[in-house]
Formats: sequence, C-alpha cells, structure tokens
Amino acid sequence: MATSCTDSIKIIDWSGEVGSDGSDGQAGQKGSKGESGRSGHLGKSGGGRGDDGDSGGNGGNGTDGLNGSHASDGKSCPHTSVQITIESQSDNLLKFNMSSNIANESVLLDIKDASESVLIFRANGGDGGNGGRGGDGGAGGEGGSVVLTLLFTSLNESGGNGGKGGKGESGGSGGNGGNGGRGGNGGHSGNGGDGGNGANGGDATNQVIVTTSHPEYLIFLQVECRGGMSGMGGEQGRAGSAGLGGSRGHAGSGGDPSSLNGAGKKAGEKGKDGQKGDRGKSGQEGKAGEPGSKSGQSGVKKFVIVDSKTGQVLEQASEMYDLVVSDFELKTTDVNTNDGIIEPGEAVMITGLKIKNEGKLTCPSGVVISFTSLASSKFKFLPNAGQESFTLNTSLAPQEEIVVPHDFHGTVGENGSSGLESEITIISQATLLGKTFNNSTLPKTFKVQYPVSIESISQDPTALRPGKAATLKITLNNASGIPYGKYTPNPVHYVITFDTRFVTKTFEEQVQLIPENGKYEKSIPIELEQAGDGKDVLITTNLYLRGNLIETVETKIPLAETNDSSSGERFCDKCLDDEEQTQATHFCKTCALHFCEEHLTLHNKANKTKFHVDDLVELKKESSVPHCTKCFDEAEEKTNATHHCSDCDAYFCELHLTLHNKSNKTKFHTGLKELPPPNSTKSSALAQPVFKRKTFSLFGKIEYVGKLGDKYGNYSRHQRDPGLFSLPHDVKINAMTRQAFVSDYLNGRIQVFDCATKKYLYHFSVPGGSRSIAFDYNDKTLLVSGTSTNKVYKYTWDGKVQVWQAGRGSAGDYPDEISTPTCLTVDPETSDVYVTDMCNNRIAVISHDGKILRTIGTIKEINSGWGVDFNNDGHLMAYDFTSGSIKVFTREGELIHDMRSLSVSPEIEWATNYIYFERSTGYLYLSVHNWHRINVYEDCNFVESKDELGQFESYDDLLIDRLGPRNGKTRCLRIVKRFGEKGSKHGQLFSPTGFDVDHHTGELYICEETNNRVSVFK
Repeated sequence: MATSCTDSIKIIDWSGEVGSDGSDGQAGQKGSKGESGRSGHLGKSGGGRGDDGDSGGNGGNGTDGLNGSHASDGKSCPHTSVQITIESQSDNLLKFNMSSNIANESVLLDIKDASESVLIFRANGGDGGNGGRGGDGGAGGEGGSVVLTLLFTSLNESGGNGGKGGKGESGGSGGNGGNGGRGGNGGHSGNGGDGGNGANGGDATNQVIVTTSHPEYLIFLQVECRGGMSGMGGEQGRAGSAGLGGSRGHAGSGGDPSSLNGAGKKAGEKGKDGQKGDRGKSGQEGKAGEPGSKSGQSGVKKFVIVDSKTGQVLEQASEMYDLVVSDFELKTTDVNTNDGIIEPGEAVMITGLKIKNEGKLTCPSGVVISFTSLASSKFKFLPNAGQESFTLNTSLAPQEEIVVPHDFHGTVGENGSSGLESEITIISQATLLGKTFNNSTLPKTFKVQYPVSIESISQDPTALRPGKAATLKITLNNASGIPYGKYTPNPVHYVITFDTRFVTKTFEEQVQLIPENGKYEKSIPIELEQAGDGKDVLITTNLYLRGNLIETVETKIPLAETNDSSSGERFCDKCLDDEEQTQATHFCKTCALHFCEEHLTLHNKANKTKFHVDDLVELKKESSVPHCTKCFDEAEEKTNATHHCSDCDAYFCELHLTLHNKSNKTKFHTGLKELPPPNSTKSSALAQPVFKRKTFSLFGKIEYVGKLGDKYGNYSRHQRDPGLFSLPHDVKINAMTRQAFVSDYLNGRIQVFDCATKKYLYHFSVPGGSRSIAFDYNDKTLLVSGTSTNKVYKYTWDGKVQVWQAGRGSAGDYPDEISTPTCLTVDPETSDVYVTDMCNNRIAVISHDGKILRTIGTIKEINSGWGVDFNNDGHLMAYDFTSGSIKVFTREGELIHDMRSLSVSPEIEWATNYIYFERSTGYLYLSVHNWHRINVYEDCNFVESKDELGQFESYDDLLIDRLGPRNGKTRCLRIVKRFGEKGSKHGQLFSPTGFDVDHHTGELYICEETNNRVSVFK
C-alpha cells in the first residue's frame, strides 16, 4: 500500500497486520451506602430516659475489577520475496518498481528537493498487540446515615440520634436523653483486575532485493524488513478506595422539668454522642500482564548493482554505502598570526577532513562536501567565494577511509568586540545528488579568542583620598605561542580613562613586548584632585590589538569618604594619612580638615593654625545603632533595631521582629542575631552566586572524569556505608555551596558530597526513601519526593529541620492526596513545587509554604508521569512513562504539546526516564533508562505539517507534536546527541536515572540505578 506524504516523500508499506490490543477490564462497582439508623423515642413523662438511637448500617463492599483481555499476535508479512528496481524518468523523477509473489506496484519519486526526498519501503512483520489494562476495583460504600427533616430542610446525620428524655411529673425533674447511635462501618473496596498478556510479533518478508544500474539512486531509498515486536503486557488494575465510616449519631437532649410546681427542679441530662463507624479495607492491585514471548524473524536485504547495458552483476551486498566524517581541524592561515589562537575575523582553513565508507557497498563518486555553523554559536565560519563546497570525484570502496585532498578557506565571522573566550561550532556535511548522509554531519567546537587580554586591574591602597599617592597596576596576558608588542607585527596598546576627580584624566601606552605565554605588568601613579564621597568611581580601560579595539574593562575604585561636618561619623584626616581610623571631634573650616583630640591640640599650638580657633566646629556624635529596615521602608521612620536577620539581610525592631517570626516565608530563618552586630554590607544571600556558567559540552569528546564517594557500591547487596549507594535515583548540584546532593533511595537518605574533591561530607535520613530532589534557592531548602510515604517534604540543606510536609500520606485520589510521587521540580518564578502524582495520572502543584494548590493533567493527558522540568518559555515539560512522550503544559495546566516518536518501536517508551532542561543552551536532556544512555534534544523550528519527517532522515531522531499543526506548522524535538553504552566499567552506563550539571565546571553527574553509583563526565 502506497502512502504519499508529499510528492517527494513516499511510504510503501507491505508489512503484516499489527495484532489487536486486548480490551481493558471493566471497573468494579461502588458498594452501596449503608442504611440509616433510627432515632430513639421520647422518654415517658415523669422524667423517663429517652431511648438510644440505632446504629447506622454498614456500607456495601465494592466489586472487583475485571481482568483485561489478552492481545492477538501480529501477522507475518504476506510477501515472501520482494524485488525492487530503480530507473530514472527525468532529471528530477525516479521510478521504483516493486513486485512480489502476490503484488506489483510502481511509484514515482520527485527528487527536485533532494534534501527531503525519500522512498520508505516496509515489509516488516506485524507487531504483537498490547494486553488490555485490568479494571480498577470498585470503591467501598459509605456507612449509614439518618435523615431528619427540620423546617423543610433535609440534613444527613450518620447513625441514629438518641431520644429526648421524658417530661417530669408534677414537681419532678426531666428524664435523661438517650445515647446517639453508632455510625455504620464503611464497605471494603474491590480488588483491581489483572492486565492482559501481550502477543507475539509476526515474521518479516524472507528477502528484499534492490537492483539498479545507478548506485547513486540508492540514497533515496530506505528498506525495512524487521520482525514484528512482541506486545507489552497490560497494566494492572488499581485497588478501589475504601468506604468511609458513617459519622456518629447525636445525643438526645434531656427532658424538661415539670411546669407544675417545678420550682427548684432540674432538666434531664443530655445523652452521649455515638461513635464514628470504621473505614473499610482497601483492596489489592491486580497483576500486570506478561509481555509477548517472542518477536518475529527479520528478513534479508540485498543491494545489487548491474551494468546498464549488459545487465551483468557488478557488485552486491547486504547493506548499502554509508559515508561517515570522523574528524577535521580548523587552523589559521596568516603567517603573522599563526600562534595557535583562532581570533574573531581571522583568515582560517578547514583541513584534514577524514571521511570513511562504513557501508558494505562501494560509494559512487560525486559526493559534495560542505560546512555550516551551529546557529547558536557566537561566531560563524564564512567560506571564501568559490570555497563553499568540494566535489569528491573518486568512489570509495567499503571500509575505505581517506583524507580529502582539499582545504576549505574562509574567515571567522565577528559578532562584536570582546576579549572574552567564546566558541565556534562547525558542522560537516556530505551529500550525494543533494541528499545528506546521516553520519556525515560531525559538529566540532573550537575556542575563539584574542591572544592578548586584560588579566587584572588593581589599586593600592584600596581607598583613595586627596593628596594621597596611590598606584594602579594593570596586568596583560598573552595566551599564544608568539610574542606581541610594539616591535612585532602585532602591536598592542591600551588607553585608561579616569574619572574627572583624578589629577590624570587619561593614560595611554604602547606595550613594548609581551612574551609568548607570558604577562606584562605596569604600575601607574594616580592621585585624587577632589575629595570622594565614599562611593566607587569607574575607570575604563580599552585594549587594542593591531589598532583594533578588542576588549573594554570597567574597574570600580573605592574612594575614602569626604569628612564634611554635616554628615555622620567622621575620621581624623591626619590619622588617615597614617592609614589609621580615629574618630574626629572637631572640624576646621579654614583648613577644611577633621581632627581628633590629639591632632586638635597640635593644630591649636602650631603658629600657622593657632588663630583658627574661631573657625573650629565641634562635631556631634550620632547613634551607631542601626534602624529598623521595615520602619524606614514603610514610613521613613528611624526606629532603633534590636535584631538582624542574615537570611533577609534586614534589621528589625521588636514589632517587626514579631511579624517576621510569624510569617510562613520567614519563620524558619536561622540567621537571626541580637544586636549590636557590626554593620553589614548588603549582599544577595537568596540568589545563586554570580559566576561564569559553564555548560556540559556535547560536541567534543565526552570523557569520564570521576565518581562520587571512595568506591562503587555492589548491585548484589545493599550498601549502607556512608559514601555508598543502594539504588541512587537522583542527583542535584547546589550552585551556592558547590555540593552534590544524592537521593540514596533504598537506604532512605540524602547523601552530600563536595563537588571539587568528590568526597563524602554528610547524610541525613528521609522517610521511605526518595526518587527525586530539587532546590529552592529562595529559602535555601531541599524538596524531597517521598515515593513510598505518598508525601513531599521540604528540608533545610543540612537536613536538620523539616520545614513542612505535603500530602495526607494515604494513596488516594482526593485533592489533598498524592499517590506515589516520583519526580519534582521548583518553578523558578513562583517557587511552587510541581510533582508527578504517578498513580493518579496527574501533576500536583504545591505552594512555597506546603499547601496543595491544585492538580493538572488527566489520564488522557499524562498516564504515569515521571521526569519534570521547566523550559525557557515557563512551560512545564513532563515525561509520560506509558506513551514514551514529552508533554508540555502551561503553569495553569493546559496541554499545549504532546511530543511523540513516529517510529514503530520508540526507544524511550516504558521506562523511568528523568528529564533536565539546560536553560543556557535550550537543550532538553533525557535519561533513556532501558537503553542505558542519555538523549539530548533541541526544540526545532516549525516544519510543514504535510511533511512528517521535515528535513530529518529517521523517525527515531524526532519527537513530533501529536496535537497537530498550528498555523500550518508542527512543533518537534530533534536529537542532537546520544551518548552512553551499557556496562559497569568506567565511562559506561547501566540504567541511568537522575542527573544534573555543575555549572562551575561543566561536569555532568549521572545516577546509575543498576551500578549503584554516580559517575561524572565532561
């Protein structure tokens, strides 16, 4: 059967039929509600006691869910042998003729747009169906209740009410009221049904033989003849929820005293309330269905090249040709700058291109080689005119490798002046008739920088004052292998521009010489002309190479405060000359100087200044006690503070301290200190430290660099010693403390390691173990998913304080219940916690202070969620365990994308996969648990919906939005990197789970569940 996606994409599917899936078992019915208890009768007149109310009836039991049915087997391909021939109809049209024992078919393929043209021929065995899901057990019924009607308003009361006491006889007291009835017990819930078994896959065709006299046409053909995959067993049904016990009956009221001669008589006493009924028992989950026992047999492919005139067979093989680019280098071409450094705007060449035919058929001549640059690179390779591509006019035999005899000349395109290091990523590409070889696109990253840079600018002393000489020191660094300076072909000079308050306004120097891989230092005398105000001033340094500006650095220089008598605490100017701070007591208007008591005495004795007595002003002492930050911010009032909180970096009076200690956001702060402390400089304690972030490099060689702990654990037994793991599930790097936190699942603890040394530091216990952790930097806390306790916890980083816990701890589906929480993440904008509520097929949203706000998602939108993280658009990305898809939600819960593979056997289905979104690069990382590797995706531009594959070669490389096109285009995720291989040696992975990047070093930490270890790569 032929399917035309477009004129340039055809799919011919002669595969066997896919087995049908088993039907889902029917859910059990909810138990009936218990009967109502009756109210007691009134007591007899004369002080008689009222009767007790009856107990409410027990709730009925829920029925069991039915088993899911078994799936049917996939059918074998009915075509026992297939012949395919290829011939040209015109320059842009190929004809494919297909024949078998039962069918003949011809298809025309338009190759005008060769980059997208492809014929996909399938003669696969049918996949076995998946078993049906077991039905859920019915919920138990509620305990009985009684209905009272008061003033036409119905009220449900569980259990019977006690009777009212009888009225007293003449002169007698009223009787006691009866006791309320006991509420009925809740019914037991039904058991979940078993899942149905998966079915076997069918066999593929015996063989597919492709014959052509033009081997170059094979690049437009993809042949599939694999056996059908065995089906998956059905998911087990869930147990029903237990019925709630009926509530207790109300006590009867006491009887009234007699109205006749009742003086001094009492009313009867009220009876006792009944007891609440017991909750029913929960049923058991059903059993998961067994997967199909076998996959189908794959067929044989044969590619035959014949002579166009004689029909003689020239070559044949079981696989076609496949060109792979393994390496190339980027070098400078200017002899004056051949220093091993690639500069922005420099003339360069791509050389040493290695290409190999790793297929089993000779690759024909006419392969065209070219290079592009990664769109996100700061710099681009700009080929010279006529150097855009090179055509290889020789064929390559199977397994033959050559160095292409051609250099590609061009320049490194500039993107603004900067002396900081950056990168350029160049991607190779080999095409045949305009069609790209999949394995020819090799990205390589090269450092781009200027050879000289400003290493540092410093001044001594650190604070400047008028009339006090100081020194500014500038240090230049040469990172290249040749000297730079005035007497070389590469002159260097710099210009320093000072603030107007300096005596020297500018300083410029031609650098004599900076030796190869060496430094140049210069000390420059500076002096203030005007007094400072205690604030920093900027000086600007511009560095020039070969007359071109390459770097600009602004440096803050602190100035000593001006000692004028109108401000607060002042220091003696004479003592400051000796670099001592002594509080001034007087100010001389004539000298414009401050004096301490000792220097005031000298001032008043000196012949030049002893007549300034009338110009002396005594300074008033101001209180050094800090003022309450809140009082000043809210009402501009200066109220003396009594405490300082280092977490808030704020001062508080007694009133605001009380409010601080009651607030949910601040009551757990541990940085409170009673004043008087020294005045503190304002710092951002709540944000991550500012540093140059490094990302994990995908395009160079990924190397194993170490592990956490002293030795690896052993999968055969639990490892309880500190530093060893038993099923580690997640790791998160604390950017503020440079520590790695690891959830050691079976040991029920969080272990903490130093990222620099990879050594164990400490650990703390968490209830029931955790599969996922996350940091909230706003209050320096750690979020932990309690998978087996059905709760989410928040701890301080040292684990000593549990701030809150969310969830009732029961595995139910009420709004305040979480059933098997798996992975979680913190919203970077709101600090809300998003956790996958796996067994309820939803995501729970928890506030910063531990309240469950809402849930998002339904069973149709997310079935058994696992990994979660936010992307740069502020949308939540969630991995769906069952469908192997990436779901994208808004914060409010709207499903906007459903990214799935179109492959017949998706590689990421049915696995406990974790996800991580790298915000600085926009890449999405996914741990592929069952395939023991890490997949990295990029968010592609929209591609036309009429073209399912777009510009891509393989379904396995794409996750496409199944919600369909928007504005005629469809969103997709594309694989940019796969890495990892199964094993237990250094550098291998076995069942990877959670992972994270240390942005100080660019190292990637990966938990391995089966290897019981955390490996580090770079």
